Amino acid sequence: MGGHSCGEVASAMAVKVIRDEVLERLKSLTQTEDGSVRGSDVLGAVLCESIRVANGLISSRSGNQDNKAARMGTTVVSLLFQSGKCAIAHVGDSRIYMLRGDRVYILTQDHSLVNEQLRANLISIEEARTSAYRHIVTRALGMREEVEVEVQELVVRPGDMVLLCSDGLFDMTDENDIRDILYQFSDDLGVTTRKLIELANSRGGEDNITVVVAKMVGEEGDFEKIEDAEATRSYPVD
Repeated sequence: MGGHSCGEVASAMAVKVIRDEVLERLKSLTQTEDGSVRGSDVLGAVLCESIRVANGLISSRSGNQDNKAARMGTTVVSLLFQSGKCAIAHVGDSRIYMLRGDRVYILTQDHSLVNEQLRANLISIEEARTSAYRHIVTRALGMREEVEVEVQELVVRPGDMVLLCSDGLFDMTDENDIRDILYQFSDDLGVTTRKLIELANSRGGEDNITVVVAKMVGEEGDFEKIEDAEATRSYPVD
């Protein structure tokens, strides 16, 4: 959360804690003969509990009003995949998109004031894009001692592409832009991430941009390597 102090500290804590917690929890779960965990609902629970642990640690640190980290926070969007099973979990207004064929879908709901207004039909989509409140999140890690994590099971197929990104990308683009780039450069994930960031920066690059793209390949639906990239308006795209 760039508008708060030490947002980069909160995000770094979240990444490390969630990763470590996920790996540790997967070790303790009942596994099938091929070593995978049973059921995507189990994967969702692993993600959810890991995110809650991270929230507790960030909240505890940010609750100390005597240090620079007071009121720090971060959004989080995550995907856990194993042997054809997949779950996603998120808190805040970072997003997950999925390209299937030539159509793109937004898999997450923003936890933001503007999205709540949209869902209540209080404002239009056009008004939401320019609202002065569009960056106010209603949930984030570190805001409170407890956090509500939104978890979904995800059915994936070979050829599907999944995009995880911060608002620095989608504030500067739209679903058609994202679909076109994912579709056009689907054979090279590194190029895909660079093209997305280049487009957002060419339109102003008003915020930090984080992009992670994954593609399902093979008959068993294995994830191809994940490429990620980060850039801000102040730094070269590559």
